Amino acid sequence: MKVIRYLLSFLLLFACLPPKREVVKPPAFSFDLIYCHSTSFEILPKLFSLKESLSQEQPTLFFLTSDIFLNDLLNCGEKSSFFSLVRIINRIGVDAVLITPALFPFFNKFKKEVFDSSQFFLLASNLFQKQERVGAKKPVFHQFLNKKLAGHDLIFLNVLSDSNLLPNDFFLEAPSSFLKKRITLHGKTSLIGCFVDTLPNSFSSLPALFLRLPRGESLICYRVTYEMENYSLKPLTIPPLAGKPTLKESVSLLEKRIENFLNQEMVETKQALSPERFSSLFFNFLLKREKADFFFAVKNPIKGGLKKGKVKSQEIWANLEERGFLILGLLPKEKIDEMMEKREIYIYPLKKPTKKICRVLATKDVYRKERLPLFQISYPPNSLFESTVNFLRAGYGY
Repeated sequence: MKVIRYLLSFLLLFACLPPKREVVKPPAFSFDLIYCHSTSFEILPKLFSLKESLSQEQPTLFFLTSDIFLNDLLNCGEKSSFFSLVRIINRIGVDAVLITPALFPFFNKFKKEVFDSSQFFLLASNLFQKQERVGAKKPVFHQFLNKKLAGHDLIFLNVLSDSNLLPNDFFLEAPSSFLKKRITLHGKTSLIGCFVDTLPNSFSSLPALFLRLPRGESLICYRVTYEMENYSLKPLTIPPLAGKPTLKESVSLLEKRIENFLNQEMVETKQALSPERFSSLFFNFLLKREKADFFFAVKNPIKGGLKKGKVKSQEIWANLEERGFLILGLLPKEKIDEMMEKREIYIYPLKKPTKKICRVLATKDVYRKERLPLFQISYPPNSLFESTVNFLRAGYGY
């Protein structure tokens, strides 16, 4: 009888249990992501049309790399035109500009123009500037972008690992440790997307969507789907784009400003300059101005001489092999001796160094090509083109 009573009690208890609930699968969430790497602002009207087209279907996020600023506007020294370029980017509705190492040399040159008039984030998550107090640091740009799409919190980071072009007072926090801290802080409440310039294997275990920054001229579109704590990426076909007419007009006006600048009569030379005299006078001017011992370039950037009289910007522009930024740093005597013996690059003056550590002024191209081990790096405020104009205006030595 006892066995029967226990059995009946068990059956009664089981009958009273609530029915097992069916696990409800959370709905998938998706959005479109556009990111573009280009130095040509002529692409901007088409990007606006692309964003408008995709935004009609579902939420869309739009990222540009900072290389959009690395064009003739910068080399010309036409700082006022940056306001026009920033206004165009504002009108497109870019969510963030992803800082790349190529921007570092120009940070002090045009940060005011960009920061004061931009409506977009400038994103460099692990880039810091040293402060006077020992161990103190502050972010140079925005550290992360917060977005809320269809009730979901998203955080986007841009984590850099290439520190070659960093000025002395800038530094990168180690990508792995920085990411782990950020994911620990935000990962439970937000979906995390992270742009990286390199993608080490150690990142693969971290719960985030990793997107490698494009190299070369690129326009990439993805449909990002997030379901059951997993991300998936589906490349989207980019349709032919006519470009927004109003933005086309703005870009045309910007191009016209550059054209007008290059057609200006910039200087008046007191005498004709042969290529050899032009080179020696100009490089002596540069070395004296920057208190440097040597000038390095892939080859002599002065392609020809100049006539006596009025000279337009276009003539100076066309006469230069390179026009971009210059790098100032220190280099040991042994390395300079080695490079002089090889004679693979242009060095001025071509004489043996007398100091153990020399101050070297180098062009962008030779720095990258030769991977010059410069230290205590800094950047003169003017491009090679601007420096040439300043030299001719000063009438230095002729």
